[in-house]
Amino acid sequence: MKDFILKHRMLTGMGAVLLAILLIVLVYFAATSKTSLIAPFDKDFQTGDDDTPILIELQNSLYTVIQDDKDKKILTVTAFSGYRNTAVKELYDIDQNPTDYKIIFNYENPFKQYE
Repeated sequence: MKDFILKHRMLTGMGAVLLAILLIVLVYFAATSKTSLIAPFDKDFQTGDDDTPILIELQNSLYTVIQDDKDKKILTVTAFSGYRNTAVKELYDIDQNPTDYKIIFNYENPFKQYE
C-alpha cells in the first residue's frame, strides 16, 4: 500500500509540473504572437454618414434617457430619485460628456402607480 501511495504522489506531482510548463508555454506564445485581432485605424476611411446625427436613447428598467429630435443638446431623463445619477453616469459610459447637454429630469412619484 505504501508503494501504491508513493507512486501516485509522484505521478500527481509530475502531472502538476507538466501542466504548469504547458501553461507557461501557452502564455508565452500568446504574449509574443504578432497577429492582432484589432484592425489598424484609418482616419480616411469613412465608416458612416457624418451628416446623420446619432440619437441617444438609453432604456433600462430603472431609468430612461432620450435625446430630443429637434434640439440635439437636450436630454430628458426619466428616473426615480435614487437612479438619476446612474442615468447620468451611463452617459459617461458611452463616451458622452453630460456637461455638453441640457438635461431635463422628469420627477415622478414612485408611488403614483399605487394611488
